[in-house]
Amino acid sequence: MKLKFLLAATASLALVSPSFAQDEESGFSASIGGGIEYDSNITVDAQDLNSNQGDAALLIEGDIGYEFGDVQSMKFEVGYDFYQSLYMDLSDFDMQIHGLSLSATKDVNGVDAGANYRFSHIRLDGDSFLDIHSFNPTLGKLFGDKLYVIAGYDYQNKNFETANARDADQHNFSAMGYYFFGSGKYVNFGYKLVREDADGAEFDYWGHYFDAGFKMPVELGTTNPTWRTSYRYYRKDYSNITPSIGEERLDKRHDIRTSLTFPLYENLELEAQYRYIDSASNLESIDYTQHLISGKAVWSF
Repeated sequence: MKLKFLLAATASLALVSPSFAQDEESGFSASIGGGIEYDSNITVDAQDLNSNQGDAALLIEGDIGYEFGDVQSMKFEVGYDFYQSLYMDLSDFDMQIHGLSLSATKDVNGVDAGANYRFSHIRLDGDSFLDIHSFNPTLGKLFGDKLYVIAGYDYQNKNFETANARDADQHNFSAMGYYFFGSGKYVNFGYKLVREDADGAEFDYWGHYFDAGFKMPVELGTTNPTWRTSYRYYRKDYSNITPSIGEERLDKRHDIRTSLTFPLYENLELEAQYRYIDSASNLESIDYTQHLISGKAVWSF
């Protein structure tokens, strides 16, 4: 596994080298990047897996999009994105994600109306793990010149390869506000209500998500990185008894992320990020703390 890790690391350095070109008039956009992450407790939330072990991983990611059409002021974009994690020792947790998306946006009397369809194919340790179809219509509006509010509905259909009891339909209703207070500066806050209806009754739940964060440029020596920090609290109330614990499951989580993004050269960025998760649950495998530290380079064109 260590040999695979070193070979992949060498490949990722080639991926972020500035050897790509762009036709700015073509409607195409793309980015590609690579980096390293240390995770103190490798987990797979979708299946309540918790290793209780730490490991370092190589991260490779990229996306490509094409914007087309202008039918009655409606714009369309089709995209593909890729993500791969490769752990140095715990290769059972290597995750690969392929995403296809199609979105449409239109300004309707000052309201930004949009809709997005996405298909995600997720592989774990090289095997098919989970497919997700999602559809997300949104409405956004700027109030004055400082407050932007976006509201949306998100439907997801989840299909697990082996854990069929977890196959589910999920309905989300959300609202998020962004308050701008200067060039490149804003704070955001939001709420999301989630209802998941799974094939296995023990996995049905109501979820409440609360989000807050900010973004601002900072001066750090001769560079001007962008500082982002976000906080999410969620509570999942399961509707039926979980047999392994003999009671209804209750999950609570605090999730904090902070990052600095440094612009380097043209279209090249370096990002350093720290993430802390405090997950509390009466299901033992979901009761843990986790620290993640990562650094990556992203080339956009």
